[in-house]
Amino acid sequence: METLLYSGKPVLILPQAPVSSVGKRLLVAWNESVEAACAVAAARPLLTRAESVHICSCGPENRLGPKSASLAQYLTFWSVKCTRSVTKGLDIPKEIEEACKKADSDLIVMGAYSRSRMRELVFGGVTQHMLFHTTSPVFALHS
Repeated sequence: METLLYSGKPVLILPQAPVSSVGKRLLVAWNESVEAACAVAAARPLLTRAESVHICSCGPENRLGPKSASLAQYLTFWSVKCTRSVTKGLDIPKEIEEACKKADSDLIVMGAYSRSRMRELVFGGVTQHMLFHTTSPVFALHS
């Protein structure tokens, strides 16, 4: 967790169980945050080489920042063909994992700690869940 918070570099988080492949089919967990945008920029070499890319936005896109359609347009500029989905946003970690399974993704690209770290430590959050409970590899960046 300290590396993710203080290095300013992307971190690859692998589950305890062995995985057959990482980075062929990517899911971008998009929440319109600076952290998510920085994670996508850092993952661009992976995104351009991936067999498939799926963008998952959980809940209404009503935050400041680029919407998932803008992200798809940006990725298209880099010759990345992608699909998009929007979930209800009721249980974001679960919805990301379900979208990952549905898209048959083997890596989740996401920003980390876009809410305050203290809030995540007290109430939990998406980053905490992905660090300690997900069964999918995660490429995360906190800017």
